[in-house]
Amino acid sequence: MDIAIVYNNDSTGLVGTFCHLIDNLYPGLNMSLMTVVDQARLSALDTARYIVLFISQQFLQSEGHMQELHLALNRQRSSKTDILYLIKTGPLRGRPFFPRVLKYDLVLSDPVWEKFDHQCFDGKKHEKKVVFSKVSRMGHSHTFTTHYREYFAITKAVYDVVEYLENPK
Repeated sequence: MDIAIVYNNDSTGLVGTFCHLIDNLYPGLNMSLMTVVDQARLSALDTARYIVLFISQQFLQSEGHMQELHLALNRQRSSKTDILYLIKTGPLRGRPFFPRVLKYDLVLSDPVWEKFDHQCFDGKKHEKKVVFSKVSRMGHSHTFTTHYREYFAITKAVYDVVEYLENPK
């Protein structure tokens, strides 16, 4: 297993965009992509070379996803290399508190993505980005619509993950 991707249903569009982009760069990659926590999923977290977590408020409200987060953090703690890539998809409130202080590799609400979007389009209004995956890891073809700022951020995440897979730290 190369990558285990952990996410809640509210991040499906972001994960679909991530998978579409990574498949274009690295088509033979073996990824585990499930939203339901089961034994196969937990096994994938134990064996994956790299774990990408899309953390959202809804993710934190799921007992199963919190279990996955704890397993991934424990595996990271005992690993000699960085094996986690944490993406904060939106604001995190309430309990539990600790996910708000984790070191995220990518924060979608970071103003840099809005600035980049503004600079790319000279401040002009533009349509959202449409990503069409003819072959999707989610079982069938999908179309995802996203803001360009999110698309830019997810593109950065994909390049970070591919770079790690090619040159583990």
